[in-house]
Amino acid sequence: MIDRDQLQVERRSTVAHELVHDERRVYPTEPALRIREETLVERTAARRLIELPDLVDALRACSSRHASDVADHLWVDRPMLEARMESLDPVEVAELEHHLEDQWLWIP
Repeated sequence: MIDRDQLQVERRSTVAHELVHDERRVYPTEPALRIREETLVERTAARRLIELPDLVDALRACSSRHASDVADHLWVDRPMLEARMESLDPVEVAELEHHLEDQWLWIP
């Protein structure tokens, strides 16, 4: 849900997350399935908000590579960035390594 006290980037991330819930229309009641669904929804929203070329640009621009700095650059909240990083597939990791000359470092 949207909280009026959220920052703009937090609202943006929340809206993306809730839109995926609305599209999927899957609301498990069992705790383990609920956790799994939330992870899937968050990762789907993260992929939509953070495309790989934008992630490459953000990691290049933020020399510290700290999650907060990279998230600010991408205009998402930190949990959304973390979800995107956790869901990188091997091809995307190779792409990051290629573009960042094997010098990419992720500091969550």
